[in-house]
Formats: sequence, C-alpha cells, structure tokens
Amino acid sequence: MGDQTLSRFGIPYMTDEATANIQKLFEGEPFQQMSIKSADDIAKMKAAGAVGAHVLDEISAHIVPGITIREIDQLTHDLIVGKYGAEVVRLAVKASGTGMAHADNISASYALNDVVANAPADERALRTGDLFGMDISARKDGWSCDTARRWIVGNDASPEITGLYAASLQVMWHVIGLV
Repeated sequence: MGDQTLSRFGIPYMTDEATANIQKLFEGEPFQQMSIKSADDIAKMKAAGAVGAHVLDEISAHIVPGITIREIDQLTHDLIVGKYGAEVVRLAVKASGTGMAHADNISASYALNDVVANAPADERALRTGDLFGMDISARKDGWSCDTARRWIVGNDASPEITGLYAASLQVMWHVIGLV
C-alpha cells in the first residue's frame, strides 16, 4: 500500500512498515505461550464480548445532540453492571495532591472529534456534527472484553469529520484483516 494518503483529507493510510510492525506483535513470545481454550472458556469469552457489543448497540440510541459525556457514562455503567451483570474494569489513573497517582474504575473512556487518546467522562455536551467515540471494558465470568465504537452525532457532519470517520473505519478494518 505504501505511504499513500487520502489526498482530500491528508490522512495517511497504514504504511507497509506499520503493517509489518503490527504483524510482528502477533509473532512474539506472549502469543506463543497462550493456552488452548476449552469450549467452556470460549463460550465465556463470547459472552463477555457480547456484553460489550450489546452495550455499544444500546448506547447508540443515546448518542444525540445535547447529551453530556457524563450522562452517557452513567448509562454505560448502568448497562454493564445493572443489565448485564458484568464488572467495570477500565481504569483511569489520576494524579493526587501528594504527587502519587491512583486509579478509579470507570465505565468507559471517550474521544470527541480529533482527540485520539480517550479520556474519562466530563460535562461536555455532544453537538450535531461531532465525531464521538467510546471504548469500554467489562469482565463477565472471569473473562474480559474491550471494544470501541465511533459515531457521527446528528445528521449534519462536515466533510472533514465525515472523512476522518471514513479513514478511522478503513484503518480499523485493515488492522482486523491482519489478524
């Protein structure tokens, strides 16, 4: 594929070097030491993954202009813990006044528009045209899932947001295709 870009948006494709580096990750020692899972293990892994998929599906109806990220976070927590009986396992590390850090369990981490690194919930409200993403982690019966999704809020996104969304999907499917 080379070092091409989506010329209209200036967003780079995955380079051949980046693709090779991702492939090397799956050849390393940690992957060689993985055990073969039993049918029961696989069923529990699927159930944990289903929690993540169902939560993101159900949250989709709430990704509308005016809702705050904190409100989405509370809905997410209620679904993970209340409806699906799973544990919240994502950690947010916070600095304290003593210079030490501590971690709190949070329902998800969030990204708004061009923010790449996800952050804990805050009071920002979604607006029409925003690119909003969330990454959730949950544990069910000893098995964890970690999954994410992005949405374009409302029906009126700029060409730049639409292009960013399309590029992020393209990269995601490219990387999934490597596995």
